[in-house]
Amino acid sequence: RTIPIAVSMLLVGSSVGIVTPVMPFVVENLGLTPGQYGMVVSAFALAKMMGNVPSAIAVEYYGRKPYLVYSLSVIALGVGGIGLATQFEHLYVCRLMTGLGVAALSTAATLTMSDISTPRNRATTMAPIMSAFAAG
Repeated sequence: RTIPIAVSMLLVGSSVGIVTPVMPFVVENLGLTPGQYGMVVSAFALAKMMGNVPSAIAVEYYGRKPYLVYSLSVIALGVGGIGLATQFEHLYVCRLMTGLGVAALSTAATLTMSDISTPRNRATTMAPIMSAFAAG
């Protein structure tokens, strides 16, 4: 039961990991300043940090499955938008979207794994999803 969630975390980790080394080329192509580049890079972490607690509340209220599905759509739109961005504002918003999507997905995945695990096997249940995102 953990494999589909671990695979989705691996794919999301890969998409986020692929964007990072490509970002300097995107920034150069758009002609951004070093300050704008810093804002674009930090936008993902800012959105993920600010989105974690609201995502946890929403996942508890609306359920795990919708957030496991719809967060992947938000991430896909954000990553796809990064490739299509033509100016700083578009790039920044897409990075924010990606961060919010990852916050929702990681929250929903973690809560789902804690629901299906017991205290005795919680570490072995959580390990695949945590290591899959990091491996991506």
